[in-house]
Amino acid sequence: MGRQLETTVTLGGVTRRNARVHLDSRALQVSGRPRIEVAFAEISRVEVEGGCLSLATPQGLLRIEAGDQAETWAERIRTPPTRAKKLGLREGSSVAISGLDDPALAAEVLGAGARLVALKAGVDLLFFAADSPQALARLPQLARRLAPDGALWVVRSKGRGASVSEDAVRTAARSAGLVDVKVVAFSDTQSADKFVIPVSARTPGTSSATRTKKQPSARRTAQAPAKRKA
Repeated sequence: MGRQLETTVTLGGVTRRNARVHLDSRALQVSGRPRIEVAFAEISRVEVEGGCLSLATPQGLLRIEAGDQAETWAERIRTPPTRAKKLGLREGSSVAISGLDDPALAAEVLGAGARLVALKAGVDLLFFAADSPQALARLPQLARRLAPDGALWVVRSKGRGASVSEDAVRTAARSAGLVDVKVVAFSDTQSADKFVIPVSARTPGTSSATRTKKQPSARRTAQAPAKRKA
């Protein structure tokens, strides 16, 4: 996921045309040989001039013809979104964590004004660690714990040596009646896939969008009996 361009790129005086440039939440990658990858933390200067994005990197000056997207890319590099924002942590939401050893996540939940709760029905956000193929068998059970508009984040190791593949996670989640909507970098070694209940399959109930709304009373909504004709 992220932003992508196919454009002209120059690094150290060497120009590549029709290069694919990908911008995610933590780094920028340029396809080709050799492949270029620069973490935002390594970029010491970001400038935009005439649609050209210039980045001072350890490999040299990287110039990307980004056109009208140059300013947007520059801002994203200067102020990348926090993990809490990417994960959708917001004030008042209920969050459950299952099988995931990440103390920083609990701190981010509380810092966003959300509530850490036990794994129960009606959870807004549920984080689950899929550390083995067998763990995916729990997804149907976890899906039933979600609020109608809630989300299940499945955290897995990334890379070729990962014990659970992205395809395996998606297949298991879809079998549990969920649809995938997003994938983010959860950490340097983990990715997180976001799944939700399809809108057509959501049953009416208390959700984060309606939880604070006052429901009309039965007395107020009851219809008056029809008058008999004389």
